[in-house]
Amino acid sequence: MGVFLYKQNLFARYEDSGLGTFAHEIMHPLVERNLRDRPPWAIEGIPSFFEKFYGYWRDGELVVNWGFQNPWRIKELGANLARLDLPTILAATAGGEKESEQRLVSIFLWERGKFKRFLDFVKAREKNGYDSYFEAAMEMPMGRVIPI
Repeated sequence: MGVFLYKQNLFARYEDSGLGTFAHEIMHPLVERNLRDRPPWAIEGIPSFFEKFYGYWRDGELVVNWGFQNPWRIKELGANLARLDLPTILAATAGGEKESEQRLVSIFLWERGKFKRFLDFVKAREKNGYDSYFEAAMEMPMGRVIPI
């Protein structure tokens, strides 16, 4: 639906693509510049997080809320949704074919109040003694995260 080409500093999308596509693609240069040490899953997992949001004006200030599921991405996962494996998603190399899975990692962190913490750890290149930024954000090793 859209693409950001780093080398050309070019953002392009289909004419009929919505605001979610714009938000996703415009996040790529921001993530690239500010979170250079992000894990491979986060290359698409972070920008895709920003696809679904809403905003409104309250007392002259814009209020924006994030962290909503994206119905077409859930549909895309289909029967695989119940079989997703978090360690496998986290260990995957970068690639657009797994965006819907990678997005769920960001949603998982968001719903537990750990997404900003994750971003802060990546930006600071600090894992707080854990093997990954994900574990650092969750404040527990992967073995304890799996049951959650």
